[in-house]
Amino acid sequence: FQNIGESGSSSWRSAVFIGPVVGGGTGWLALVAWEAFAARRMHDGFSPAFPVDLFRNRTYAAAALSTLFLGYPYLLLVYSFPLKAQIVSSKSALISGIMLLPMLGASAIGSAVSGKVNAARNAHCETILAGACFMTLGCGLLTGVAGTENDGKALGFLTFAGFGFGLSTAAATILVAVEAPRKDHGVSCCQERRAPS
Repeated sequence: FQNIGESGSSSWRSAVFIGPVVGGGTGWLALVAWEAFAARRMHDGFSPAFPVDLFRNRTYAAAALSTLFLGYPYLLLVYSFPLKAQIVSSKSALISGIMLLPMLGASAIGSAVSGKVNAARNAHCETILAGACFMTLGCGLLTGVAGTENDGKALGFLTFAGFGFGLSTAAATILVAVEAPRKDHGVSCCQERRAPS
């Protein structure tokens, strides 16, 4: 999409663009169809890597969508912020990468806070919502950062985005274990039979 967007408008109709898009979409649909087939026909001896049944759970589906929508701006920040620091603020590549440390550190702190909060009580949905709010706040504030004089502010705003991402993804990861049915926990039927009563 990036290469086609940079080239002319006639490139959208070329085989170089249409082929990968159709191939990727077909592959994605084939994956969903295979997982649905495997869940119905081979559910006793087969544990799918992408359990479609889990997406029928509204809580899990909402957490997965939230993680998907928060992951994109986070990865965009990891890519675009150092680029902006090099081009606009004339920083070296090393310093531009180091400027991501507040976001990465805040992400780790957010993950630890999420784990601590959710170990005490089941507040996964609230934690994911708080993480999404912090991420939105950080990304929104970063839109107002203009030049070199605002580099300090940008580092502070990055911490909001990192903290929110850490809160949300850790809670969503823990939520999988809470919401997934027992058959998807990776315990085989042989281990269940051997377990003492």
